[in-house]
Amino acid sequence: MFLNSVKIALRNFWSNKLFTIINIAGLAIGICASLVIYLIVQYEFNFDKFHVDGDRIYRVVTEIKVPDITIHNPGVPIPISEAMRSDVVGIESISHFITLYDITVSVPHAGNQSPAVYKNQKNVIYADDQYFSLFKYKWLAGSPLTALNDPYQVVLTESRATVYFGNTAPKDVVGQKIFYNDSLSMVIAGVVKDIDLPTDFEFKEFISRKTLEKSNLKNNWNWEEWGSINSASQLFVKVSKGVNTINIENQLVELRKKYFKNVYNNRKDEHEKKRIRKRIKRIVRKCEHRYYIKQSLGRRWKSSWSNCKR
Repeated sequence: MFLNSVKIALRNFWSNKLFTIINIAGLAIGICASLVIYLIVQYEFNFDKFHVDGDRIYRVVTEIKVPDITIHNPGVPIPISEAMRSDVVGIESISHFITLYDITVSVPHAGNQSPAVYKNQKNVIYADDQYFSLFKYKWLAGSPLTALNDPYQVVLTESRATVYFGNTAPKDVVGQKIFYNDSLSMVIAGVVKDIDLPTDFEFKEFISRKTLEKSNLKNNWNWEEWGSINSASQLFVKVSKGVNTINIENQLVELRKKYFKNVYNNRKDEHEKKRIRKRIKRIVRKCEHRYYIKQSLGRRWKSSWSNCKR
C-alpha cells in the first residue's frame, strides 16, 4: 500500500513538473529562511550570557532631557567612578574604562633596527584595576590581581599577542615593551584568552588606566569635569546581593545633584553660573549591556535599569 502511494505521488510529480519544481523550491527556501532567522535570533540573544554574576552587573549611562526629546548617552563623566565608590552604598564592585580608536602600536624586536609598526589598531581601552575582577578572563600569563595595578602596564589578548610577537609563548611575552603613538612606552603585564562567545567586549588590549592618572594624558579627557559626557568613558557596576536597583538609581540622582552643585559653586563668573543654570539636565541611569559599543538590530535604549543577562 505504501509503495503504491509513493508511485502515485511520483507520477503526479512527473506529470506536473513545473508545479512540482515551484513547490519544492518554495519549501526549500522556507526551511532555509526559518533556519537563518533562528540562527540570527539565537546569536542576538546569547550576547554576554557567560558573565559570572551577570544578573548583577549593570552599566551606568547618562540621560539628557531637552524639550520634546530624551537622549541616552552610553558615556559618563570620568570622576563619577570615584564618587560612586565613596558615596553610593549597595555596590560590590565598580569598573571604569575608556575606549580608544585607531591607535598606532610600535613593537621593537631584537635584531631589528626599526620596530614593527601597526597602524589603526582597534579594540584598545584604558581599564582600571577592577576590570578583570568584574569581567572574568582565562589568564595565559600574568595575574588579574596585579596586571593593571601600576601605570604603564598593558594586558593583551592571545590573538593580539600573536600579531605582535608571532608564536612566542605567553609567558615570554610578559615583560616585553610596546609603544603607543610612538611615545607611550608600556610593559606587557599579562596575556588573556580571547572571548570566543558572542560579546560586545571585543577588546584586545587593556592599558592601565593609572597611565592616564599619572601623566598629562588625562588633560585630554576632562578628568575632573562633571559636565563633560564622553561616550568613550564607560562605567559598569556589580550590585550587592539583594540590593534593590531602584535604591541605587535614587542614589545616583542625589550624586548628580551634589557634584553638579559643587561645579556651580566653584564658578566665580556670574555669566558662567547663568550658563550652568540653563545647562541640560543630566540624570545618570543604568542601561542594558547589549548597547555597550553599538546599537544592534531590533534593540533600543531603555531609561531604566537592566542587566547583562537578558
